[in-house]
Amino acid sequence: MILSDDTSIQNAAFLAEKLRKAIESSTLITQQQVTCSFGVTEMVPGEDPKSFIARADKALYTSKESGRNRVTVATFRRNH
Repeated sequence: MILSDDTSIQNAAFLAEKLRKAIESSTLITQQQVTCSFGVTEMVPGEDPKSFIARADKALYTSKESGRNRVTVATFRRNH
């Protein structure tokens, strides 16, 4: 988990994509490509931290289920 204070969700997604590309293009393990998936979200004022973490986790699993090696952004939705 990477927490980035005072960062918009767009900039957080941009950072995640830069990290994903850097890992994909690096030789971390000889003769094996390493990739990664990210789930990105933002914490809204007054939100329960558990809700924030659950949303990020769901976004991560969406990335994995959608083919891996990607960034998925999840936005906060209020229940009416």
